[in-house]
Amino acid sequence: MTIKKDGIKWPTPSNIIGDVTDKSNALIPRATEAYSTYIEENCEFDPVLNSYSVSTGDLIKARWYYKEISNRALDVGSAVHDAIRIWIASGREPSNPDEQVENAFIAFLEFWDANEMKTIKAEERMYLINWSGMFDWYGWFNSRLYILDWKSSKDFYREMRIQTAAHRGGWSELGNEVEGHGCVRLDKEDGLCHFKDYSKFYDQDWKEFLLSKELYFARHPRIRKQGR
Repeated sequence: MTIKKDGIKWPTPSNIIGDVTDKSNALIPRATEAYSTYIEENCEFDPVLNSYSVSTGDLIKARWYYKEISNRALDVGSAVHDAIRIWIASGREPSNPDEQVENAFIAFLEFWDANEMKTIKAEERMYLINWSGMFDWYGWFNSRLYILDWKSSKDFYREMRIQTAAHRGGWSELGNEVEGHGCVRLDKEDGLCHFKDYSKFYDQDWKEFLLSKELYFARHPRIRKQGR
């Protein structure tokens, strides 16, 4: 999504990466899995025939079930980010979170306790010449200045590398020192944390983001002209 400020639409790294990337290869298996999940959860199974009884209405609902799952994941992700932001600012833990949010938050605390961390900025929105980004955390991470993003997804995906490289590059362009960057995946199912340090890919990924940005603006000339 773009961020609107002063009447101008500012594309974000996820907006840019999503616009120039073919996601069909990932979407088809995800939609197929969701289709099967809906039928298994909502339709009657006949053990004799070893099959499900599926109505036309069920087929229609199953077809779009992946969107419902995606929306749920977004809600959980937002709740996890809110819980972490509040804890960093005040030390308060979330009250009555649902199971997935609680699991992800426990994973965050595990990661925090396992590393030496001192916050400088949290959920910082930055505006560059023609794009905007917001990283989740910037500070001292095991004696080095790092940008980190919290993820509650099922796995690590390549766009996370490009997104965090964009955050590092943008924050550096604004005059801040950054020595590394990465993603912390907070598993909302088992409460475990997983960390990937993408620092060694920075030069390659920052270059890819800049090229993706140029392609994005070539495809959206009206957005490029804003504010000029």
